[in-house]
Amino acid sequence: MHVGNPSTLTYNDIPLVESLAEVGKKVLQEQGGNMEDVRLGFHWPPFNSIDHLHLHVLSPNSQMGFLSRLLHRPAFWFMTADKLLERLQAMPAEQQPSASSPTPQQQPDTKPEGEQS
Repeated sequence: MHVGNPSTLTYNDIPLVESLAEVGKKVLQEQGGNMEDVRLGFHWPPFNSIDHLHLHVLSPNSQMGFLSRLLHRPAFWFMTADKLLERLQAMPAEQQPSASSPTPQQQPDTKPEGEQS
């Protein structure tokens, strides 16, 4: 199953985003990263170079170089995990999929035969 980019997410994907953030923090902690100086987030289309959902875990945030700070600062091209969760939680009911409509997580990966992910 393939989840595109963060703009394809819906209210029903809140647990997915929460899980990604939890796992990112857990791995950072296990690797001895600075838990007080971290940025978690997603590149927003069309400023994403990989068309599948993935979380950036950046630490120590305060020691990033100029280009990294520019590319990963909260702006219209990069959204923090907390901001994405706020956006999903604020979706009007009509944008929330019904129980019968599949979410991006439930839709099968539709690549041509022979093409690998």
